[in-house]
Amino acid sequence: MNKNKEMMLKQRVMQLAQQKKYPEARDVALSLVQVLPKDIEVWFALAQIQERLGEFESAVRSYYQVCQGPSPRYEMALEKAVFLCREHKFISLGISPARALIKLKPNSSQAYFYLGFFWFEARHYLAAEPYLVKAAEMAPDDALFQLYCGQLYTFIAQPEKAIVYYERCQKLNPDDHDAFVSNVMTHNYACEISDELIFQVHKSFGEKIELACLSDDGEATEYSSRPNRLKIAYISADFRTHSVAYFFKAMIESYSKDKYELVCYSDVEKPDSVTEYFKSLSDYWLDSYKMTDEELYQQVRADGVDILVDLAGYAGSIRLGVFARRAAPVQVTYLGYPNTTGLLAMDYRITDELSDPKGQTEALHTEALKRLPGGFLCFTPSGNSPDVSPLPALMSDSGGVCFGSFNSFSKLSMRLLNLWVKVLLAVPNSTLFIKSKPLAEEALCEWVWGVFEEGGVDRARVALKGWESEVSSHLEQYSKVDIHLDSYPYNGTTTICESLWQGVPVISLVGSSHRSRVGLSILSQVGLDSYVAHNEQEYVNIAVDKAANVGELRVLRAGLREKMRSSSLLDHSRFVGELEAVYEQMWAEKNLN
Repeated sequence: MNKNKEMMLKQRVMQLAQQKKYPEARDVALSLVQVLPKDIEVWFALAQIQERLGEFESAVRSYYQVCQGPSPRYEMALEKAVFLCREHKFISLGISPARALIKLKPNSSQAYFYLGFFWFEARHYLAAEPYLVKAAEMAPDDALFQLYCGQLYTFIAQPEKAIVYYERCQKLNPDDHDAFVSNVMTHNYACEISDELIFQVHKSFGEKIELACLSDDGEATEYSSRPNRLKIAYISADFRTHSVAYFFKAMIESYSKDKYELVCYSDVEKPDSVTEYFKSLSDYWLDSYKMTDEELYQQVRADGVDILVDLAGYAGSIRLGVFARRAAPVQVTYLGYPNTTGLLAMDYRITDELSDPKGQTEALHTEALKRLPGGFLCFTPSGNSPDVSPLPALMSDSGGVCFGSFNSFSKLSMRLLNLWVKVLLAVPNSTLFIKSKPLAEEALCEWVWGVFEEGGVDRARVALKGWESEVSSHLEQYSKVDIHLDSYPYNGTTTICESLWQGVPVISLVGSSHRSRVGLSILSQVGLDSYVAHNEQEYVNIAVDKAANVGELRVLRAGLREKMRSSSLLDHSRFVGELEAVYEQMWAEKNLN
């Protein structure tokens, strides 16, 4: 292209852009960069036009082209590329310009944060760690940097470190709701923090929520006599393909329609087939995702709800602000969270005798505890569960059993990993298969293998795998496992039930509070008390004993699904009857008071 034509086309780009004819300007600019691939000014103009058109990914690529050589536009183009990648979640695309930004601005805490952010969002947590920590050190007064460090350490099962950062964030920004919620939730993962202190953290934040929600509306309406149908409402963001749904299904399928009206306030952001199914079964359904706590509170009051049930606690999308305002005469927390809400306005928490023994955990709750006699859970297995597979140990060349863990990585405390080292050392020829989402990162796998090697276990005995997106694919992985190992101190719930449904028994270590007693509750419901350990040595002894009897494992595996079907864990009628009896007790007690 000759110089005159080149100049004419460049002027044409500028004229069209000034006239806000951005599509035409973009097309001319694209034709120019084809013949002038090293022209920085044209790339910069193209990037700006693409940004105007909302073609943000293309704009990032064009801005980055500006950065391929020396240019007065270099710094601005690099910052634009990084900013757009963060703003629009172009995670993998943001890593290279973020790296370049650190080279350009080695004293910029924001530059380090950007690269840490992109690695974090890509779930490469160990890759993110040095950059996020560096940003937090360089800018100790930046609450956001502290928050991200906290979240990172939560995800890689270092809760005590995470809590330090959350507390820093809270001091810097007392109104940062996310920091408080994450801090409270993360305490459930910590081995080295007492149950009493964990309760105080919950109670303190509960008081903070209630102080912010003081209302002049007066108490929610109470009735002097029971209405013909009690209106029971559930609030959850998990009316979808989610762990909570496996347990809510019994409640919505089997409730007594002549005595109760079932209401669902759905905070689901992306509905799916499970959402639609629950919607079809409810008496009244409201999509509440976009409503504020105040708006939902007013809606609940207007709907005349008698018993309002929280299914989230501090897990995920929380709605405790609705309860703090006293939206209903009777307020209950259940199912989605292993601890107290810390709210004085939350009247009851539903549990059972094994998870919360009488006289042992009342002092750790602001709520009164209501215990279901047959167990506080009722599981409904996935409809597309694969068949139970043969026992892997029978097909192993070494004859050794394979232990497994499919729990959230956040639940795999260092104490637990060291306990698993003892199990593998005590059971010759055994292997361990850990499957969890963050293990898609090679660096994290190396860290986990390092823990086992330091304890004297060859890494070849420990298989690590990332996440399975499909439920059926996830459940098929149990075909590789003979015995599942529960997490501690925060036990599994859905994972235990799924494992048992696939014929795989679970060894669980019991602690002193609900978070570490759910395994005991579930295993007792299906008659597997012999898999429950009350101390670490007993845990190892159970592993040794069960692994030595492959014949018993084979028989148990073949019959475990039927054993579950006939247990209280899958008995909808038992569960709903007990749950409704508890609701009646709650209603009567509140009216007596």
